[in-house]
Amino acid sequence: MERKIEGRNHGLGIFVFLVCACGEYGRQYHSPPNHYHLSIPPPPIIMPFWPAYPTPHHSNTPIILETKAKPLPFPDFATSLLTPFRANPLLFNGHLQTCWTAVKWNDPHTIYYARQRLRSPADGGHFAVDFAVLEPFPSAPASTEAAMGGKLPPRTRDMMEEEVAKLGSDDDTPMVIALHGLSGGSYELYLRSVLAPLTRKVEEGGSGFAACVVNARGCALSTVTTGQLFNARFTADLRQTVKYLQEVYPRRPLYALGFSFGANILTNVSS
Repeated sequence: MERKIEGRNHGLGIFVFLVCACGEYGRQYHSPPNHYHLSIPPPPIIMPFWPAYPTPHHSNTPIILETKAKPLPFPDFATSLLTPFRANPLLFNGHLQTCWTAVKWNDPHTIYYARQRLRSPADGGHFAVDFAVLEPFPSAPASTEAAMGGKLPPRTRDMMEEEVAKLGSDDDTPMVIALHGLSGGSYELYLRSVLAPLTRKVEEGGSGFAACVVNARGCALSTVTTGQLFNARFTADLRQTVKYLQEVYPRRPLYALGFSFGANILTNVSS
């Protein structure tokens, strides 16, 4: 069986990862913005632990990354990220893998968020940006638990005024801006499974990134304040987030991470 997944190289202003979520079991498979084929041997009667080895096909004019050592072509950087994907033999297709992530009983990727609402000058509407915070906080069912009819998703609270006032730093901590898939939000498991190791402290085996998630309008229990709804061609909210972060954290390198619908928005921003 051969499965073909295609993407395109784009890059202006921010570094873009277009992520294809191929299910989650142990670790997920993530695809950078390159053309490649994903070849899987045909399964026999009893499903084995077949690994999928991607073969990258790069652009003739790749992005050049400016590193401290020397300029690095993006294909050289991306190839090291293409690790084999090994699915559970009982979850042998994308549909079963997606269903399993929704019903399984354990959740190893816990992230807590503080929500800030930004205003877009494009139409005056507000949108929600959830910043990952390292310190856990107790949930308040009356106001934060979506399952109980609250105003925010689980493990999410409003950013306090004193926190907003203290935002801003001259540190050079790398920061990733994440965009979820269609009608999703910062609470999605596929998104948290990527942000969790990125935001974990270096001394705890993580990458030490800062992170935030731009929620599409009306998603993740955010309030729609104007007639503008979300679509893949509407990029004003992401652009405003990048502008805001560049003002608040002028020395932080910004990275962008998109899933499905979110990857389309990133493509339209960088094209």
